Amino acid sequence: MNGSVSFAAACMRSGILVRQIGCNHRNSSRNANRSLLARWQNSDRSIRILRIAELPYTCIAAWRLGVSGMIDSDVFDFVERCRKHTATGPLLGDLLETVRNLGFEHLILSGVPLGGQKLAPMVELNGWPAGWFERYVAAEHAAVDGVCIYSAKTLKPFFWADVPAKWSDTEGSRRVAGEATEFGILSGFAVPMLSVHHWQSVLSFASSQKSCSLSPRQQVQLVTMAVYAGMSIQALSNNDDGDEGPLTDREKEVLLWAAAGKTSSETSQILGLTERTVKWHSTRAREAFGVATTTQAVVEAVRRRLIHP
Repeated sequence: MNGSVSFAAACMRSGILVRQIGCNHRNSSRNANRSLLARWQNSDRSIRILRIAELPYTCIAAWRLGVSGMIDSDVFDFVERCRKHTATGPLLGDLLETVRNLGFEHLILSGVPLGGQKLAPMVELNGWPAGWFERYVAAEHAAVDGVCIYSAKTLKPFFWADVPAKWSDTEGSRRVAGEATEFGILSGFAVPMLSVHHWQSVLSFASSQKSCSLSPRQQVQLVTMAVYAGMSIQALSNNDDGDEGPLTDREKEVLLWAAAGKTSSETSQILGLTERTVKWHSTRAREAFGVATTTQAVVEAVRRRLIHP
């Protein structure tokens, strides 16, 4: 047995997968090694020795074996690609393809609806099964879905199954979970995150498996990709918005005076407008943010750094 084969055998005995690097044919190499990984995982433990001759290239490096087949370089590759995506469609496809290695077939990235907000305008990446998103929105499931509700109350990533019973064990939440199974959604993992465009956002990954099983390392991999996907969406949205933003200068003025505690009547006198016009600008500002009250609009404008009271 030559030195290279001995090295490979030693790596396997240590729980390490030998993987080629430094080649130009990156994608074909990754696919080849995934095939080798699957063969190694399915083989008897006593004969798990990988011949170096099976690798397409002789330049090798040791990588710690992951049960799912995802390795850290896959995450870093995705993060690098995020910088190059110029539209949401390719980003969604890339993320879906990558997280399949962790057992997830569907995902959605959205702002978390609060105070009567509608979900549909807040969705930024929609990888839900055909028909499920439409039913979810039409039935206003976001108002009773335990996963959605809990996403507004924590910034800690969580398995859907771990949502506290206070929100997951209601009749409405159980109904949502039951209907989701009709579309092949049985379990999932959610990554709440702060957002410039919403009070809070969540990237929720869905699986057809009855329960999700992720190691702590795999959870970190998933959270890393979710955060970078969210950052990329935010950057794309900022580019689309240009310099105009969601509010006109007059709407910002009206919100500034509202933040200072002025009534519509007082603001109309300060700005030299009719009270009806001030109320109209307030209404437009609320519609721009999808909120129910002027106070909520003020809070949202401050959070997005559109006004500085």
